[in-house]
Amino acid sequence: MHAAGHPYQVLSPVEEDTIHRNVLRLIDQVGLQVENDALLERLAGIGGRVDGQTMRVTFSPGATEGFIASLERGSSDEPIPVVSGGAHLYYGCYLDPRTDEFAPMTVDRARQFYQVARALPHVAGAGMLGCPLEGVPADVEPLYERFWSWSLGVHPGGSIHRSRLCPFMLEMCQVHAQATGQPLADVFTAGVYLVPPLRLGYQEAEQVAWFRERGLRVRVGGCFVTGGATGPVTLAGMATLSIAEGLLLALLNHALYGDRAWSIGMSVTAMDPRTMMRPYGRPDQVLAILMGAQMARRYGVQCSGHCGLTDAKRPSPEAAAQKLQSALPTLLATGRASIAAGLLSTDEVFSPVQMVLDDELISALIQFTCEYEVSDESIAADLVATVGPGGNFLAEPHTAQWFRRELWEPAIWSRQAFAAWRERDGRIDVDRARERALAILSAPSPPSAISEAEETELQRIISRARE
Repeated sequence: MHAAGHPYQVLSPVEEDTIHRNVLRLIDQVGLQVENDALLERLAGIGGRVDGQTMRVTFSPGATEGFIASLERGSSDEPIPVVSGGAHLYYGCYLDPRTDEFAPMTVDRARQFYQVARALPHVAGAGMLGCPLEGVPADVEPLYERFWSWSLGVHPGGSIHRSRLCPFMLEMCQVHAQATGQPLADVFTAGVYLVPPLRLGYQEAEQVAWFRERGLRVRVGGCFVTGGATGPVTLAGMATLSIAEGLLLALLNHALYGDRAWSIGMSVTAMDPRTMMRPYGRPDQVLAILMGAQMARRYGVQCSGHCGLTDAKRPSPEAAAQKLQSALPTLLATGRASIAAGLLSTDEVFSPVQMVLDDELISALIQFTCEYEVSDESIAADLVATVGPGGNFLAEPHTAQWFRRELWEPAIWSRQAFAAWRERDGRIDVDRARERALAILSAPSPPSAISEAEETELQRIISRARE
């Protein structure tokens, strides 16, 4: 048995209709600002109404609903639930497991962070968005993002930032594709974002167009709507704006690449008016994901939620509670959940100790999604009758046969009675996680993932870009 997403009804039918009606209204009356004539021409070609003066494209409710009806649907079979975890570096600092002090992110510390990630069984991916390493020149930072990502053996997030860097990025990707024997399209990774919402700025639009002319695709991501700052402060307002923006981006991808696909990705939260922070530990952020999942069922598309995150600054009960607060409901509602392993303080602190703790959480959630057998053999009513009232199942062969396949064993969490725990060492999960992280880091650091010849060629390209 398994469940790929529970149909939680957090919206009444009237509320659901209200959100849908306002999604269509935003697309019809506000639309998407795209500051590039070539891209606007493509959008006009699929029925978009282009205002050349404001560089906005809008779509009538009929056109939008027609596009939704034409979407390619996946298999009708219910998908198996998926729990995943990844270790990704952004802009922030390193929480050193040796000193328990915050330190600037350097190449060596990034290497340590990824070394722990590779040693953990449930942290499956690693990457770098931007290049948050100390000493990297800002004017060519996106080039260094690719260089250090490939050198450290992780995936670049695809930052572009400056249009003048596009030719150098392309050349670097060609070099790496040739060195690794991969197709260029598999090596090339690039993305831009709508910041603020509903606006693809002139530089980002130019970058999308430049690479499209060369047969490569730049991912356009939506703005993570922040209530009271980049969107309405209300939960319904944030969710509606996020859905409308995602649908407009699906129309953009249809115009540029012929896609007929859309999925709702929900990442909204309200700004804290006291601190101006965009917090991840808000319960209403989770409710927005449930709203998005319900609307996704209405449209017949998939939904994903931004979850497994925390505002806590150190490994702590706060961090564990907030990560689980968003991950478990998202898993239940959508059938998918991803944990940002090692990430603390929204996106600002990177901790190998927290990564070990997150690996344990991922493992527990994976077990939660396991398909447990329901059969006469697993229920073992005959055995219960044989053992009888007051009996004991400890020595029964059925117990030995089934416990390994049914029961989950923790690596970090405590499984001892209080007296035995206190007599053994009295340590808590954070202590054990730190010990494991330090044991992993006691091994030699892995060598560079690229050859010396490729490194020289990539550095040569970056030097030319700086000139």
